[in-house]
Amino acid sequence: MNQQARILVVDDAADNRLLLKMLLEDDYEVVEADSGEACLAQVNEQVPDLILLDITMPGLSGYEVCVQLRTQKETEHLPIIFISALVGVEQRLEGFEAGADDYLTKPVEAETLYKKITSCLQRQQSVKTAQTDASEAMRIAMEAMTTSSELGQIVQFVKNVQLITTPQAVGEAIQSIAKEFSLSTSVMVISEATHFIGCTPDSIEAKMLEQVSKSSERMVSIGIRTIIRNEHVTLLIKNMPLA
Repeated sequence: MNQQARILVVDDAADNRLLLKMLLEDDYEVVEADSGEACLAQVNEQVPDLILLDITMPGLSGYEVCVQLRTQKETEHLPIIFISALVGVEQRLEGFEAGADDYLTKPVEAETLYKKITSCLQRQQSVKTAQTDASEAMRIAMEAMTTSSELGQIVQFVKNVQLITTPQAVGEAIQSIAKEFSLSTSVMVISEATHFIGCTPDSIEAKMLEQVSKSSERMVSIGIRTIIRNEHVTLLIKNMPLA
């Protein structure tokens, strides 16, 4: 991963910031902020490549900071990882709903932290490469059948569907066609059992899919994330282009 990536560590506790800086400074440029307000001020000056964000802080909470960043054009896709002592599922879901890309609990293991950061930065690079223009990406995704090549993908998908015999294959087929349009997805398929494709059963994505599958809503949008459900299939699009 690019060693020049700039990571902003946001935590009101100086020892927590120091620990994260010591873990990361050999491979990344690490800058610090001691509050939500300071975080927003720094981002306004220079947008980092990724933010490690505490939740419980005086003034603006991490949730509030994340929501504000997701409403701004310059930071709507900025990778944000919550690092918090809050370990409950509800707190994790609230973090996901606020727009975070991932959630780690304190104390953080260095190996896990590096894996999460690497994954987020790689995904961000993929988004930048595949979606240089959000409006154009939306046009491609929503008008997929306007060109012969896109029509061919749809036709091939329909052919493949006829050969599907397992719930797992249903989810994999949905992921495959979504990938053709640069969409990152997770799928939950309900038959005799519940099957997750693109995420693990204990992940935040799985919890969100389960929560929406039990609601009456057909579609739920949370920033660049969109969840679409029917009786048997619930689809999470993690990078839905914004108009």
